Amino acid sequence: GDHKGDSYSETEAMEKYLLEHNVPRNLIFRDDVGFYTFETVYNSKKQFNVESAYFISQAFHLPRLLFISRRFGINAYGFECDFHQYNKRKHAKWRLREIPSRVKDFLWATYYILFKKI
Repeated sequence: GDHKGDSYSETEAMEKYLLEHNVPRNLIFRDDVGFYTFETVYNSKKQFNVESAYFISQAFHLPRLLFISRRFGINAYGFECDFHQYNKRKHAKWRLREIPSRVKDFLWATYYILFKKI
């Protein structure tokens, strides 16, 4: 849950949208402390004991998010939510950044599964 300031909360905006579209509140879990993809999935499993989930994120996050979820035993599905065009330079930067992020999250997931017994 990115909080870029006191007046901005990604999880609050997503929760509001889901409620406005008749998703029952008891099916919505907000992770306001997961600032990284790995933390969000870890919190889903450890804090909320999620066994099955629909994750909504940008397309470039989904493969990593689904990989981590499935490694933690979460029956996970991902939906892309890219509603606007990114400029080519910024999009290239995000795709390049995704390479070390995938390696990092693979290592974290493996560590937690082997040594933390999640």
